[in-house]
Amino acid sequence: MSVTKELDRIAFDVSNEITEKLYKVTDYHLSHSDIGRGLLNHEIDGDNYNDAHEYIMNQVINRFIQK
Repeated sequence: MSVTKELDRIAFDVSNEITEKLYKVTDYHLSHSDIGRGLLNHEIDGDNYNDAHEYIMNQVINRFIQK
């Protein structure tokens, strides 16, 4: 196996693991936030929760890209 192929495989595995952890960390922070606990004047559940979760994950990924 070539070095590049092995590096690509490692990058694939790392990205899968990071994506899973990012999902869990995002869920934790959203569910423990004021908006997730319903303390703001905005109801967030169901599709709204999923949309907020996706938005946060995309923002985090964009911040990584910008670094």
